[in-house]
Amino acid sequence: ENKLIKIDKSNISNYTPLCTTPSSYTVGNVVLDGIGNAIFTDIYGAVYKYNFENKVSAEYSRKIVDSNPTIALDYQKNLYFISDESNVTGYILGLMKYSCDGTLIFDIQILTNHDNSMFHGKLVVDNNGNIYYLYNKYNSDLNYSLMIKKLINIEKKGN
Repeated sequence: ENKLIKIDKSNISNYTPLCTTPSSYTVGNVVLDGIGNAIFTDIYGAVYKYNFENKVSAEYSRKIVDSNPTIALDYQKNLYFISDESNVTGYILGLMKYSCDGTLIFDIQILTNHDNSMFHGKLVVDNNGNIYYLYNKYNSDLNYSLMIKKLINIEKKGN
């Protein structure tokens, strides 16, 4: 279903529905931020934050890669996720970062595929703030190569 649920660890058959995705799409990934929130995706490109104390969910963005939604938190509880779009130059992959209070810190382009094929990968953040995107790169001979893109602790400068 399209619900975020809490399962009782002493009796896994006992669960409580917490919220329904506003889009009515199936929940994809879920991470707990350690400060009272569950961050989750739906399978069609939205990212939400559910606050356990207030019992309120809020939407971050609809730009996430819907074919393979991947989210990550860093040591400061900042949220990262991958966004995608296609234009005349090719398929563009972006990285979005939100602070723990929901403020957009940056939305930057990290990869471009000029043959318009999509990237499918996994986003990981280490305890030093380094960001890694692991993905399969399509080669012209119908093979794929495993690639790792490392972004070292990106900070927004100026306006």
